[in-house]
Amino acid sequence: MIGTTPVMRPRSALPGVLWPAVMSGEAAVVFALLAQLQQAEWLSAATLRDLQQRQLAALFAHAKHTVPHYRATLHESKADDWSSLPVLERTDLQRAGPALRSHATPQAHGRWQLIKSSGATGKPVEVEKTAYSGVLMKAQMLREHQWHRRDFSRKLAAIRVAKGQVGAQRLPGLEAPGWGAETALLDMQGSAALLDLSVPLGDQCAWLAQQSPAYLLTYPSNLKALLGHGLAPWPGLEHVKTLGEMVDAELRLRCASQLGVPLIDEYSAQEIGSIAIQCPTHAHYHVQAEGVYAEVLRDDGKACAPGEVGRVVLTPLHEFRTPLLRYAIGDYAEVGAGCDCGRGLPVLTRIMGRVRNMIILPDGGHRWPLPGDGRYRDIAPIQQYQFVQKTRERFEARLVIERDLTVDEERALVAWIRERLGHPFQIDCRRVPEIARHASGKYEDFVCEIEPA
Repeated sequence: MIGTTPVMRPRSALPGVLWPAVMSGEAAVVFALLAQLQQAEWLSAATLRDLQQRQLAALFAHAKHTVPHYRATLHESKADDWSSLPVLERTDLQRAGPALRSHATPQAHGRWQLIKSSGATGKPVEVEKTAYSGVLMKAQMLREHQWHRRDFSRKLAAIRVAKGQVGAQRLPGLEAPGWGAETALLDMQGSAALLDLSVPLGDQCAWLAQQSPAYLLTYPSNLKALLGHGLAPWPGLEHVKTLGEMVDAELRLRCASQLGVPLIDEYSAQEIGSIAIQCPTHAHYHVQAEGVYAEVLRDDGKACAPGEVGRVVLTPLHEFRTPLLRYAIGDYAEVGAGCDCGRGLPVLTRIMGRVRNMIILPDGGHRWPLPGDGRYRDIAPIQQYQFVQKTRERFEARLVIERDLTVDEERALVAWIRERLGHPFQIDCRRVPEIARHASGKYEDFVCEIEPA
């Protein structure tokens, strides 16, 4: 450590030469990319846009000439009129299948592998991504570690879905050196501990106290459940990192007040990779503009101004095997103004979630439900909840509770739910033994089941 800034020391490939490290192979590429990321983040927003346009033009030309789907749909389209290109909807990606794959993927981009999305919306998709995408992702992950000043000699504990990782599905979990593929490139790496999400909350809390990690990685919904279960801080905890779900201001406040540490979030998707990471000095997010071109669009297709919420449309800049030009991932986000940290990277103030997480009002209008304020714990012994919109007038509140509610508790809970939803809907409370997660481990506390008009 130098002062309070962790040292990122690459592993040297030259015997006997430890420092400065001499790198080769993938490590040399990753650290060369990281050096460029460190420089690019301080460029002006205008300069970053110019660089993105150059890369978009190269990707566009490749897609138009080597991808059957784009040969059929782009016709006379030009890269310099990007906003006129058709948006690629999730259903388009499903229908196109192999027609979205290039028949002339540059060999230098490496071998490709099939990536399947979690399908949390009920519409799973598949893409093939090149090895270079993974290399860039490692550089971006090292940037994220660096932004949040993680000490690579310490322990990281993760509680997430751990399919196929024998030992993580039960106590005492699984332990290993390093935090992942990106830290394997470092000369100094700490240890990691992994526990499957299916382990009961009480055992998760006890496991964390025993592991005493500097950093906890988990899903926002699991962090909320742990806090509700009474998770107590332990010596040496630096911060909690979340990913995979939406984070609201109330969860950030609860994490800070109960654990005494900040919550650091990341916005990513399996078919895209890293989209945006939290600013080192604010709760908002910086788009990883060197790897993805992000648009946030109003209903009329125009770009949102700062403070406006629109749907997220993404173009991975370097995916030449399955180019995704203007891919509507299904999320909504709020655009932010330039950040006073000095970075020129675009800002997303909030990630709002998917359209199926929006309320449909009786008049056909849409709005986002207010985030939970934690008061439900003062009303009744509720361990977990999920609000499901069944019709424009009726909601079902699915409740995991220790016992049946009293009349007064149910009345108070319904009033709280209506306040959260912002409308006097009919609320039917239903006690359930559990609320299932998606196969990916993701969880939604609000879902609209009404089919779009």
